[in-house]
Amino acid sequence: MRVSFVHFSVPWQAEANRGARRNLLNSHLDRTTAVPLPMQNFSDLLAAAHAEPEPQRLLLVFAAAELPRDATPAERAQFERGEGGTLAPVVCVDKCPDEIADFAALCAEAGHTAQNWDILFVAAMSGRGGHAPNNDEAVQPLRMMVEQIRAGHIARFLAVDRNGDLVRLQAR
Repeated sequence: MRVSFVHFSVPWQAEANRGARRNLLNSHLDRTTAVPLPMQNFSDLLAAAHAEPEPQRLLLVFAAAELPRDATPAERAQFERGEGGTLAPVVCVDKCPDEIADFAALCAEAGHTAQNWDILFVAAMSGRGGHAPNNDEAVQPLRMMVEQIRAGHIARFLAVDRNGDLVRLQAR
C-alpha cells in the first residue's frame, strides 16, 4: 500500500479516523457533553491515556517510509520530495503512559536503536481492576499490530509524525 501524509487541519475531522480514535482509547469522551475530546499531537494522546478509567498500555510501532521496488518515475520523484512511498515497521515496543515522559524522550529512546523512522503507529490496551496489562499480555497484540501495518491495514491505529503531530495517512 502506498501512502501520503496529511496533517489534520481540524482534529479528528476525517470520518475514517473516528474508529481509530475509538479503538485507541475506548470512548474517551467528555462525560458532560459526550463530544470527543480533540487530540492533535502525542502529548494529547498521553493525556487521554492518563485520563482513562483503567490503566493503559500503549503499543508503539515505529515505521520507515520506503520506496517500492516497482516505483514509477513519478513515484520516485514524489518520494524524493518526502511524499508517498510505503511504510515498513522497524521497531516496536509497549509502554505504560507513565513510562513516557514526553514525545521528545520517546524519540530519544527510539534513537538508541539506530533505526530511522518516519511514522509512529499507536494503539492501546486497557487494563482491568486498576492494573495495566503487563508486557507478556502485550506481546501478541503488538505482533498482530506489526503484521497489520505490513499488510497496509492501518486505519485502526493513530499515526504520529516525527514532530509529534497526529497525521492521517491516505492510501494511493
